[in-house]
Amino acid sequence: MRRKALAFSLLAILLVSAISGCIGGGETKTVTVTKTVGSEESTTSPAETTQPTNSITNYPTETTTQIPTIDCSDETWREDFEKAISCALQPSQNHNFDPVFSLSLTGNKTQDALTITDFLVNYVPLDEFVENQSMKKGHYYNIKTPYELFQTRRGTYADMALFGAYALARDGFETYIFYVETKNGFGALPGFKVEVNHPWVPTEPFVIFWPFRIPLRLSAALEFLNIAGETVNNVTVYEIKYENGEYHVEKLGTAPGNEFKFKTSEFSLFGAPHEKTLARLIRQTYPNCKYTTNLSEFTGNQLIDQQLTFPYGALFYSVPFEQRYTEILYSIMIQDPNMNEALENCLTMSARIWNADDNYNAVYDFMISTP
Repeated sequence: MRRKALAFSLLAILLVSAISGCIGGGETKTVTVTKTVGSEESTTSPAETTQPTNSITNYPTETTTQIPTIDCSDETWREDFEKAISCALQPSQNHNFDPVFSLSLTGNKTQDALTITDFLVNYVPLDEFVENQSMKKGHYYNIKTPYELFQTRRGTYADMALFGAYALARDGFETYIFYVETKNGFGALPGFKVEVNHPWVPTEPFVIFWPFRIPLRLSAALEFLNIAGETVNNVTVYEIKYENGEYHVEKLGTAPGNEFKFKTSEFSLFGAPHEKTLARLIRQTYPNCKYTTNLSEFTGNQLIDQQLTFPYGALFYSVPFEQRYTEILYSIMIQDPNMNEALENCLTMSARIWNADDNYNAVYDFMISTP
């Protein structure tokens, strides 16, 4: 995303160096992609003591409107993102491309969201030339259909948003597209909800934000833009529904960026590593070390405290995707020389304390027993 400079992509460049594990670390995820075009374990852990005030139904400040019927027979819709939302999503424009079949989606909402994310991050590089030129023009152009992106494996943030929404809605998600206007440009993100049956878990939607391989809360993604100096001015929300073989679009409205407040409480309450995931990963590299949350299992003669900082980790954490978060945390863990040395001598290990600092860094205090 760039106007006179690449806003969304600039953010990625700034953060890749600081959070290398979030981009390429951890376990490599392979997406089963079926080119023939046919006609994670969900969590229920609590995550927040109060519901966020910025519920999706309260975001927009304008009246909900149905997008008017658009003539998609010519190609002018490719120069107007709002028109493209209506035209590019229609099955007739996509050769009846079925992303559920082609991406081998299973109906498990948490896992399917990760599969769609992994496809975009691992197989679809950003078309920086078209993205940059779009910012200079003041609008996206040469917008692709989801089928075209699937075939060409390259696209802008607009193209990725359309593909994400096309796949998510087809798979039965409550689906959105967020069109974001910042100080220096604009961009689009596909959004969805994964609800957990617990009153303390936020209902705020997630977005897929290339190149991050974990879905982010919407407010977290917008906070990343603010951190990068791309102050969010406005967010326009579109809801996408797939019914009876057709996609339907409603414009829910536009809200100012300052209405999207990120809260660290989800991380602060439940930001411990996912026990089974971290135990498995540690055993693979450090077979003598056991990760546990049961302090009675601790053995050895010495106990040491080892601190680890996950840059911007509070922005990445969420209950539904805590397993993917833990994989990223582990990739940061093994890149830290002090932590790596401690793990080499580890017998038993546990996360004792975690908190978020003023810069959204996730700070962990691990207790490690040694011989």
